[in-house]
Amino acid sequence: MRNICVSIIINLTEPDARISRLLQSISRQETGIDCTEILIAAPEDMPVRDISLWDEILHDTSIRVHPLPAGTNAGDARNSAIEHSLGSYLLCLRPDYRLDPKYLSSVLAKLNEPAGQDIAYGDYIRLPNRENRAIKSGYVPLPDFNHDLLRTSNILGPAVLFRREVWEESDGFRDNTVYTEWDFWVQAALRGREFVHVSYPLASCDNRPTTFRERAEDARGKAMIVINNQAYFHMHTVRWAMAYLRGDAWASSWAFMRLPGPMDVSRMMFEHNVQRMGASHIIDKAIREFPARAKNATSI
Repeated sequence: MRNICVSIIINLTEPDARISRLLQSISRQETGIDCTEILIAAPEDMPVRDISLWDEILHDTSIRVHPLPAGTNAGDARNSAIEHSLGSYLLCLRPDYRLDPKYLSSVLAKLNEPAGQDIAYGDYIRLPNRENRAIKSGYVPLPDFNHDLLRTSNILGPAVLFRREVWEESDGFRDNTVYTEWDFWVQAALRGREFVHVSYPLASCDNRPTTFRERAEDARGKAMIVINNQAYFHMHTVRWAMAYLRGDAWASSWAFMRLPGPMDVSRMMFEHNVQRMGASHIIDKAIREFPARAKNATSI
């Protein structure tokens, strides 16, 4: 029996031809492929391509389908597949991802350094999409890990490799937020796990358009990350999350895929109170009259 080092989880919600392209990129890894297993997490009622056809791409790599009840969300699909995996390291992918040939060798080298990091992520390439030309494609450099940055956005990008212990000590990929990965990284950071950044484009992903549903669920998803991990965030950000979920008028949705920091929340509350007191009319009037008053003051 082979010694499994890395378990790759691919969540397949519907038939997707791009999975063959992903599997081919996995098969081209310079090192590590001989100790890798692949689990395709797919609904049990969805027809899945014959495994033997994928075996021709992957050669001796272990690959199997992990069936899921119909309607299983992305977080639960990953948790279920991970429970049935064997690897010491875990990597969760989407069918539209591709890995650079140096991916496994680069991230495993980082995680095996004496510093003892637990989670490794690299830069990536965003591929063009004919339906979404508004978003710029190309090389996307990511910042080195910073807790303050993670408190405002998901800075890790796609194709993040992490130790199994990170998942075992967590609450898994939660299903009460649309940002399951971001929530998972926050859980790890809250528990003191170490992150390391590889300054090289180790993966690529399609530049897919943002759906109306994603925008509609954005604010609630962000608020739930804060509620799930209150000890990680400033009390003002926790106050915003609770207020937004209650429907308080002052708590706006904030920027898409970004959480407000303490100063942002303070400004949000101040502007709401100014509007409520009607003071905004006085401020607008003062701004309009300022040029004339300044001119008169100069002439005097």
